[in-house]
Amino acid sequence: IRGSRRTLGQRREDPFRKVKNENFSRAVHSFAILFLFLFCPSIAGIIFQIANCETFDNGLKLLKVDYAISCESKDYDLFFNIALFMGCIYGLGVPFLFFFSLYRKRKYIHKEGLTVEQNLKRTKSRYDKKLKPYHILYKSYLPSYWWWETLELLKRLAFSGGIYTFLSYIYGEDSSSVRLSTALCQVLLSFLHMILLNYCQPFYSLQDKIFLEYISWSTFFTFFYGLWEAAKAEAGGPIGTVAVESPYLNDLLAVV
Repeated sequence: IRGSRRTLGQRREDPFRKVKNENFSRAVHSFAILFLFLFCPSIAGIIFQIANCETFDNGLKLLKVDYAISCESKDYDLFFNIALFMGCIYGLGVPFLFFFSLYRKRKYIHKEGLTVEQNLKRTKSRYDKKLKPYHILYKSYLPSYWWWETLELLKRLAFSGGIYTFLSYIYGEDSSSVRLSTALCQVLLSFLHMILLNYCQPFYSLQDKIFLEYISWSTFFTFFYGLWEAAKAEAGGPIGTVAVESPYLNDLLAVV
């Protein structure tokens, strides 16, 4: 009995087993963060398609991704409420999870009073293994802007259909001002993002800064053109009418 207890105790205190468990846990953690980081906007964009309905000349209003579902049925109302709930889970829950995870580790990433290079050297030499699952969330930014990727994720979720779905819930799908309001919000949000980007200068690499600057300006002008088309459609212009009937205002930036 004593021998078996001693063997069990040795297994529990085995340092190699402990390291192996830590490495496995770190690998699972890294995969989960990477999966959410890469696919969260795409999943949210699919969920937000529930608000994209098409009205035909005969008066039928059907869901664009599935014409078998009428947007005026009780089933659609149920699906819409479920999609709105899941959109909140992905749209708010995942960014909050990333922010909370980084907030707990912020003392390892940034220390007041140290320069950028000193902070980077300190993090790499002491805490790199501990922070490895979170590298994709903060490595591209200055240590003091460890939270910036959360802001970028919220922006991508908003542009993937979050704004349109939220306004459809507030004003109703039948409201003629939903698409115009969506285009206006997208223009204002992209412009605000550019102001913050140039004011904060959060990137460590100059190449990353130039690349995101280019993407931000492209996004802004794309949405500005979409706003112009939506305004013409609201006034009854033929070009604008075609533009509003297409879903590009909500889907174009999902790829970006």
